[in-house]
Amino acid sequence: MKELRKALKLLGVTGKITTAIYDRFTVTVYIDGKKFGIWDPVKHTFVE
Repeated sequence: MKELRKALKLLGVTGKITTAIYDRFTVTVYIDGKKFGIWDPVKHTFVE
């Protein structure tokens, strides 16, 4: 999750970060309760 926080910081995103499992390989990222995107922890990038 350190990579996710670092990527969000580089994008200038602030707020409460929560995550939920999307499928076996990706994680849904929420910022202040609103869906922000889908994170791929293997590639360290946003898929959507």
